[in-house]
Formats: sequence, C-alpha cells, structure tokens
Amino acid sequence: QRYPQAQGLAFVGGVANNQFIRSQLELLCKGTGKFYLSPPRKFCADNGAMIAFVASYKAARGEFADLSLDACKVPTHGVG
Repeated sequence: QRYPQAQGLAFVGGVANNQFIRSQLELLCKGTGKFYLSPPRKFCADNGAMIAFVASYKAARGEFADLSLDACKVPTHGVG
C-alpha cells in the first residue's frame, strides 16, 4: 500500500541471512502479488570481517584518517 508502484522486493546483505525475516518478506510478497528476490543465504554474509581485515593492514602501515574526514562528502567520481 505504501509503494503501489513497486513491482517486487530484493532482500540482500547481512540481514538477508535471517531466515525469519526472509520468510516473512516472501509471504508478504506472495500475498501482494509482488516478486521476491534474495540470493542463497550462503551469499548473504556481513562484510564487517572483510572491512576489519583491510583496516588491520592499513593500521599496521599507519594509514589513518584524521578527524576531519566526512564520509558524507567523499567524492563519488561520478557514481551516485
């Protein structure tokens, strides 16, 4: 009802590994005639470990951002 123009739902990322949420969203989509798309759970992992791994290498090299870094103003190089 909130987004009548939506044709379906794609559920991805770490939270998509939650079986309860997956099943509820799938039921919702079936009940409203919308498509539901989600990759297999084995591909729905949180990438926090990968980010921490890269950060450990940067920290070991002394690569730190100072407190002036504004993640909201990082250049997108024409993307987004």
